[in-house]
Amino acid sequence: MPSFNVDQMPHVTSSVERFLVNPDGNADGMILVNGVEVYFAPHLSTAVLTAIQVGDRITVYGVLPMAEPMIAAVIIEAANGARIEDLGLPTRSAPRSRRTSDQSMRT
Repeated sequence: MPSFNVDQMPHVTSSVERFLVNPDGNADGMILVNGVEVYFAPHLSTAVLTAIQVGDRITVYGVLPMAEPMIAAVIIEAANGARIEDLGLPTRSAPRSRRTSDQSMRT
């Protein structure tokens, strides 16, 4: 599991103006009142929308591309201190193979 040192990461603090929604219907970004665009992975959509509402003041830690008013979020911190961290895509268990009664085990 990745561990992030927020003291060493660029960050932006502002209020949420609106959420950005992708064609699949998942939130994958937001526009802050200060004009900064925040982008986060779509698998974080439910967690972000549960913890953060339009108008909430948040702090976003992530990557700031040069000369662009945007940040690629790694951590989003809600006003109440709740944190949403991008730890990568959730892993799924590999499907188990099923043997039918007519299959035999031969070595």
